[in-house]
Amino acid sequence: MLQTARHATLAGRPRWIWLAQLPWWRPPIEPVDLRTQRFGYQPRYFRWRGMFYRVYRIERVWEQAARREQAARRYFTVRCNDERRYTLFQDLSLGTWHMVRFRW
Repeated sequence: MLQTARHATLAGRPRWIWLAQLPWWRPPIEPVDLRTQRFGYQPRYFRWRGMFYRVYRIERVWEQAARREQAARRYFTVRCNDERRYTLFQDLSLGTWHMVRFRW
């Protein structure tokens, strides 16, 4: 009975919420070729997997402090011209750009 109640609470949540709480799980990260920026730090145009994307709107910005095995990052949740939402981040120590891919 307790196990059924536990599964019922997890069943209503998106899968990534409880996966993100696992210490060994990390979402796949892919490199992005950033073409232009606005205001010196916001993404404007980028190329990913050979296609160009124009950032229509920036929905959320946050920063993550440096950790033991990871440099500080600045994240952007953006909506592009294809009406999809993407999560980009900039490695602040190297200046490289990447995309976090959630596959569900």
